[in-house]
Amino acid sequence: MAPNDFRWLVRNGWVQHQREVTLESDDGRTFLPSGELTFPERTCFVLTDRGIELAQGLLANHQPAAPERQPSIQPRREATEAVLAGGVNLRAVNGSRPHAGQRPRWDSERRVLGIGGTIVKRFKWVAVNQQAILCAFEEEGWPPRIDDPLPPHPEQDAKRRLSDTIKCLNRKQTNPLVHFRGDGTGEGVVWEFVDLGD
Repeated sequence: MAPNDFRWLVRNGWVQHQREVTLESDDGRTFLPSGELTFPERTCFVLTDRGIELAQGLLANHQPAAPERQPSIQPRREATEAVLAGGVNLRAVNGSRPHAGQRPRWDSERRVLGIGGTIVKRFKWVAVNQQAILCAFEEEGWPPRIDDPLPPHPEQDAKRRLSDTIKCLNRKQTNPLVHFRGDGTGEGVVWEFVDLGD
């Protein structure tokens, strides 16, 4: 993997890194911070909790036949000290970076928004307004823009409510791959892929 691939993983919060400074005489492994996006020789990368969740999603979507109980990945010390081997571009694995022609998918039963098997956002509780927008996009096949699908409410300003709902859609995404915004009129919603850069 190239340094920019690692920077992309770090910026998305999927991995953390430190430089190993272990000596032969040491009883265990020792690490020191090396700067946010600087990777000197002997840099080690570990999965964060978000990275573990992403890995679980990728594994679950690559099983030929889903077993009744999928073993979970636990963040153990041995696992988090492992160095990521080169040769795998994680940005391109199973939709972790969207490809041309891909569209998001909203699973209303599971309350999960995803792209190509990667979870973008999971709702633990019902969020009526956010889910109404996602349902509208899903029903219409994810066009670039939809009209405000929220039913009118006499005690609320429709444009303000739509704006607040869009902000909530963009918050707390597990993998920030999709961005929602208003269409400039206060009466519509636009979605777009997040530009992750190179």
